[in-house]
Order: sequence, then C-alpha cells, then structure tokens
Amino acid sequence: MSDLVFRSIAHSNMPTRHKESFFSKWLGGGHSALSRVGDSSVATAHVVRQYGEAGLTGIALAAMAVHLPEGLDIGGKAPIDLGIALLGAGVAIWMPREDVSTDARNIGAVAGGIYAFRQSGKFFATKQKAAGGKIGGTFAGDDESEWARPSMTGDVGVDPLIELAKQL
Repeated sequence: MSDLVFRSIAHSNMPTRHKESFFSKWLGGGHSALSRVGDSSVATAHVVRQYGEAGLTGIALAAMAVHLPEGLDIGGKAPIDLGIALLGAGVAIWMPREDVSTDARNIGAVAGGIYAFRQSGKFFATKQKAAGGKIGGTFAGDDESEWARPSMTGDVGVDPLIELAKQL
C-alpha cells in the first residue's frame, strides 16, 4: 500500500517542493525523536563550549585580580574586564562569519558580566554603608564582607583578593 502511495506521489504533477516535504515528513524527518537527538547533541556541544569558555574567562579574570598589584583596574581607572568585553564585541562584529566570533562573543559577554557585577557591587555596597547598614555576604571565609573593603567601595585601600593571597 505505502509503495503505491509513494509511486503515485513521485509520478504526480505535484510541485517538487511538496513532494520533498511529504517524503521528509513520511520518513520521519524534522519532527521525529531521532532528528531531535541530533539537534540535542549539537545544542549540548554548544552549551559545553559556551560554559567552558565562561568558566575559563572567569578563572583568568580571577587570577588577574589576585596576581596583578592593582587587581582588575589598571591604575585604578582602566578596568581590564571591560576592555576584554569591548574587544570581544569588536571581534564578533568585525568578523561575524569567522569561527572566532562565537568565542569572542562568549568571552566578551562573560567579561562584561563580571565588570557589571563589580561595578554594581561597589554601588550597592556604598549605598548600604552610607545608610549605616551591614553589607552581607562573605568571601573565602573572611569575617568581613568583600564589599565592605575599601578597594571594593571605591575608597583608597588594599585589594581584598591580594590580602587573601598574602595569607595563603
């Protein structure tokens, strides 16, 4: 029976695109569980790639924050993480068809998120201190919150990550 259906459709005057659509749906393409497995495996690879790049970017920025004398702000004014974010966006826009643009976009987005986290942390900590409130959260077992440290609130002081590294 199905052979008759296939032959009659194949030899009909139906437009080719309709024939191809019929055969693809009949044979399970596009909406079958097997085709979703392929789509899921590709999506899994993209997730692993993006999260891996995000993790490595975070680790690299944390290492720079600890090992550089001024942390992530060169001269106290030029944020390294913001520079990486802008560079990532620039590469992604400048070379959109290159494979590196995906990597640059991922790395730039993570660096931009870290920059936004640091700046908003300084802002909220300053507001909380000005209101006389206690700043919550701890960092690596410190008794005092990382946000309460002078360098995190924009005051002149010592970088908490450098101080923590000296204690190790």
